[in-house]
Amino acid sequence: MHDIKSPAPITDETIEAELQRKKPGTLRVKTEDLEAAIVDETYHLFPGTLLTVCVLTLRNGFNVTGESACVSPETFDADIGRRVARENAKQKLWPLLGYVLKENLNNAPLLAMYSDWGIARACHEVNRAYCQSLGDNSQPAWEDAPDWQRDSALRGVKLHAENPDATPAASHESWLKQKAAEGWKYGMVKNPHLKEHPCFMPFDRLPREQQAKDYIFRAVVHAMLGRVLGPIPAKPAESFQDRVRIEKAELDAKLHKLQDFLVSSIFTTLPDDERVRLQRQAHWMEGYSDILTERISAF
Repeated sequence: MHDIKSPAPITDETIEAELQRKKPGTLRVKTEDLEAAIVDETYHLFPGTLLTVCVLTLRNGFNVTGESACVSPETFDADIGRRVARENAKQKLWPLLGYVLKENLNNAPLLAMYSDWGIARACHEVNRAYCQSLGDNSQPAWEDAPDWQRDSALRGVKLHAENPDATPAASHESWLKQKAAEGWKYGMVKNPHLKEHPCFMPFDRLPREQQAKDYIFRAVVHAMLGRVLGPIPAKPAESFQDRVRIEKAELDAKLHKLQDFLVSSIFTTLPDDERVRLQRQAHWMEGYSDILTERISAF
């Protein structure tokens, strides 16, 4: 007589274990995915019966039901009835989640395009084309870009996605803060090895063609998120007195930013002659502001 071993019982866990052994890393719906999809569960025992119904609520609000029934009141156990009903309801999730997974796979290229990664890639490639229009061919394609450059683009996407009112200047200041934290400093030519960058300065001091990069980056993010950016109409000045007040307010805003920059750690990394020029600039701007104050006082 030969010993014949009974096959191991087939359960979700044994099937998953076998798949892990035979086809590790394959994309599929797993047992834990079923549990992760469930956000709530309720039970109902119909009066005068041994029928238990479990209602599972999924993340998107959809409901599935499972039932259990007992033949004899003597063997009825409420806890077992709920567990069996829940398991029967959970089994109905396999085809539902399988459909969702297949749909996502079919739409993967489209979903990838509008993910943070896809938007960052689009911003990078648009910026690369703009740089080429300026005669700068140093920007690599997204697929060849170093990690620090991709991470920088991803941070920019996150900033504008989470802060719809963030300005191009805010985008640059966020970039500047990150660069400073990573040890970058000002340099006439971008040099990743020395961590030097010619744009390592406040937004207001950037050349217009460099400021344009932040405008373009912001516009691409908003466009791919389906947002419409429109100009904010400026309120027209009603008199020359109002124009002077506006002029002083704008000048003081720039002066305050410059004064903050003069006491920052970034300022100390600039060449000596550049630091002197910036200090002279602040001095003359203060004088200009004082004159405007006198004019306003005389109105």
